[in-house]
Amino acid sequence: MKSIWVRLRDVRRTSPGLLRPLLGSVLLLAAACGDGGLGGAGNDASAAASPPRSTRQLPDGSGLPEARPSPFQVELRRREGSGSTLLRVTDQGVRYTSGTDPHQVTVSVAVEDATLDALYAALREHQLDAIDTVPDAEADADGTSIRMLAGQLRTSASRMGHFVPEPAQAEHYDACIEALKGFAPPLVDGGAQGATLAIEFDPSMAQRSASVELSVGTALQGVTPGAITTIAVGGPQTVTVQLRYGPPARQIELAVDLAVHDRVVVMVDPQSNEPQLVAKSG
Repeated sequence: MKSIWVRLRDVRRTSPGLLRPLLGSVLLLAAACGDGGLGGAGNDASAAASPPRSTRQLPDGSGLPEARPSPFQVELRRREGSGSTLLRVTDQGVRYTSGTDPHQVTVSVAVEDATLDALYAALREHQLDAIDTVPDAEADADGTSIRMLAGQLRTSASRMGHFVPEPAQAEHYDACIEALKGFAPPLVDGGAQGATLAIEFDPSMAQRSASVELSVGTALQGVTPGAITTIAVGGPQTVTVQLRYGPPARQIELAVDLAVHDRVVVMVDPQSNEPQLVAKSG
């Protein structure tokens, strides 16, 4: 049986009145093309192969407005093995989240409007709103994905989980990734100047879901994710570390003077059996 592919974006854009006849035509065509039908085993090896590569080009011009609309939010998710990072760029700033379930660490930084305008212009130039994602059985399960909210428009594109950008549009997807990479913090250099703060989840937290959040204004110099997340800032300052855990949802805070402490450990208090934040040195 020959493979029959219907582009999901085209189906979403089809009015309800036309959708039922369209699907009916597809089913009739499938029955006419093969000996197994939709439920038959069939003997054609091509039925399990990846869909044919398309050469569909992007339309002329973006459907996005020239000026950056509000609200504006772009998410770049990167997945590798059991770990992942999430970069979220919004009107209010940038949030960078890393970790593996059940623990995440999020660092928030401020961003200027001109920087957001430049990012939006790059995404509009490369028509993120028009990039199609298609299935590819040979693609890696790991990879990247982008989601954007621009005013009332929501759009997404992906190279993750056996999906890839339309081949003829792949270079535009890569250009969007490059534009977003500039917002991700670099890894912390061993010789980094200023102050560093390590966030560590104690083994007592192994069976508990929890997330740590802190804001460093514009002072962020780098983040190294891992079993211990290291955050570098421009100089000693006092930061507020928030711990969220549950269920039920709860939150606690701890003010940490980076001139005194360089490590925060998330651990279970043996007396209360509740998670706590403990600031340490060395």
